[in-house]
Formats: sequence, structure tokens, C-alpha cells
Amino acid sequence: MTRGRKKWKTGFANGYGAPALPPDHMADDMARLRYPARTNWLIEQAVSADISSDVIHVLKRLPDHEFMNPDEVMQSVAEVHHLAG
Repeated sequence: MTRGRKKWKTGFANGYGAPALPPDHMADDMARLRYPARTNWLIEQAVSADISSDVIHVLKRLPDHEFMNPDEVMQSVAEVHHLAG
């Protein structure tokens, strides 16, 4: 039997029900993508551009939306993190 906190499968990055903080480099990565773009297209671009899986994981948590620029993406990331945290 394992002591301590049990890690549940929640779909969140840290496994305990709260999403992981977005990586520090995410804003720079978002600046590399083309806009305007819907969420799914941002994910496809990120995969094609070999952007790290931690950033892609954060993008997958965003609602379907058309983003006009990287700042809108980062604002949405902050809102999703705040609401889930």
C-alpha cells in the first residue's frame, strides 16, 4: 500500500485536479504561430512547429475560439487556469 496522496487520473497535468501552470516559454511559442487561428489550428501549428508537449497540453485545454494574436491566447490560458484552480 502506498502512503501519502494518491494520484488520480483527472485529465489535468498535475494529476490532482488542478491544471499545471503554463510554461514560461509559452508566450514566445505562441508568437511563432499564425493568426487569426481557431484553437484546433493553433494545436496543429504547434505540433508542426515542434513546440513542446507541455505547451500543446495547455492549448488542448482552451475552449474553441478564434484567437487574433498571441496575447489573446495567453489571456485565455490565464482564465482557464484561474477558473480551474
